[in-house]
Amino acid sequence: MLLEDLYQRLSYGELSNLSLSTDGNGSIIESAQPRVVLYANEALVRLYSTFILRTNSLLITPIDHITYYHLKKRFAFSQRSTSNEDFYYIQDLDDEPFAEDVLKVLEVFDAQGQVVPLNDAEQPMSVFTPQALLLQIPTAWNGQVLSLMYQASHPKLTDDPHSIIHLPEVLHGAFTAYIAYKLYSHMNTQESTAKAQEHLNMYSSICADVVEKDLVATSILQSNSRFHKRGWI
Repeated sequence: MLLEDLYQRLSYGELSNLSLSTDGNGSIIESAQPRVVLYANEALVRLYSTFILRTNSLLITPIDHITYYHLKKRFAFSQRSTSNEDFYYIQDLDDEPFAEDVLKVLEVFDAQGQVVPLNDAEQPMSVFTPQALLLQIPTAWNGQVLSLMYQASHPKLTDDPHSIIHLPEVLHGAFTAYIAYKLYSHMNTQESTAKAQEHLNMYSSICADVVEKDLVATSILQSNSRFHKRGWI
């Protein structure tokens, strides 16, 4: 789906009765497009957090005296010329920099490809994720390279009408319903509040149906066999 396809779908569908959709003529007025893009990005974060739609990998080199590692691009090797950090422990490339797209760490591997315990207090070599973008690594791993496989977010949409939206077709309805919910919820009328709730209920219903029918992976156990480095499921 392209961004311009999203405008058309919203204009013919959820927003067909609103003036911003040119009254259902297949487009969104230019002044309203930034709001649609804003809410589209919010919807993508929600959907990509609920379902494992994209995975990525990352290399971390633990450093002496550091236990907590923030998964932020300012700590990436590619940022060494522009960042003021003392240490750069994220191994990336200048022509392929870390995109800071981590939603959740799914698995950790050592240099030999063996699985490292994750969030297991009974394992002395376990690493932990006290926060989504924070990794706690025991000092015993210092000097060794660890590979993270993580649930990745969708690249942020811009206002380019040809921006590509990567989303399974079974979630298209949830996507547009959430955008419509956000637009109606900011109109501050009794009727629009009711419409906003209607669209939010539709979003929740579609997501629940997708989960119940197991149409899209929601856990690493489901997605392991379909994992592709730097790709979409």
